Amino acid sequence: MTTLPPTGAVTTRLAVQGSTGGAGLRGLEGDKPMPLVMSVLYLGADHQLQAYDDIQVGGAGTAQVSLNRKVIDAASSVNPAAPSATPADN
Repeated sequence: MTTLPPTGAVTTRLAVQGSTGGAGLRGLEGDKPMPLVMSVLYLGADHQLQAYDDIQVGGAGTAQVSLNRKVIDAASSVNPAAPSATPADN
């Protein structure tokens, strides 16, 4: 998740995501299984992002799960950075 420079009173967060189809048959190619990656967004009653979970499940034949939770602090300073290719990189 990348926080973009604010425009007035609005702060924008950018998340680069793929489809919900996982890796498909490509997940079975190569020496290492391709993990499935997803993000779960938690929105407050005011429709603002409160937190998000980045979840990674090991590919075919593996038994590995990774969960990283990020709680959004409304008072945090803006630190712009280039978006990453996958949420797991953040």
